[in-house]
Amino acid sequence: MIFGSFKETEGGTPQGGVISPTLCNIALNGMENEIKKDYYYEGGKGQSKPCNYHVKLIRYADDVICTGKNLEVLKDIQRKISKFLEPRGLELNEKKTKITNVRDGFTFLGFDIMKVKYDPQRNPGASTREDIIIVNPSKKGKIKIKAKIAAIIVKNQKLIDIIGKINPVLRG
Repeated sequence: MIFGSFKETEGGTPQGGVISPTLCNIALNGMENEIKKDYYYEGGKGQSKPCNYHVKLIRYADDVICTGKNLEVLKDIQRKISKFLEPRGLELNEKKTKITNVRDGFTFLGFDIMKVKYDPQRNPGASTREDIIIVNPSKKGKIKIKAKIAAIIVKNQKLIDIIGKINPVLRG
């Protein structure tokens, strides 16, 4: 609204803007419940407990990981998410959407994630004999952060100024 009259906008909110996560949470509110309806059962005292599909949904703003042991269930969940997004004018990004085995690894939010078998030779200090999840910064993520740091250091500044600018980059 400009001076009381409606004016069409030319674009949305800026990427990384402070309002973006809030708008994302409003738009995607209820997505987890859609999945839980079919793939969880209600436990005692209204507690939702996972059923034997071993489905988990992890969401950070508009980035989502859905894990499960059954390929057909995961394909069904992908369809359900697409159906959930449709009336909101949203759709899955086909280039970023992927169903894979966690043992093959995947990248999420700049980190490579992979599940490996417990190996006492490689993991002698592990407190459990269960499979282990390995999380490392992705190659692309490392290149990106190195470039940001290099751009800060290249400028001829005082060390205290460089540290003040690099710390927020390192914290993310």
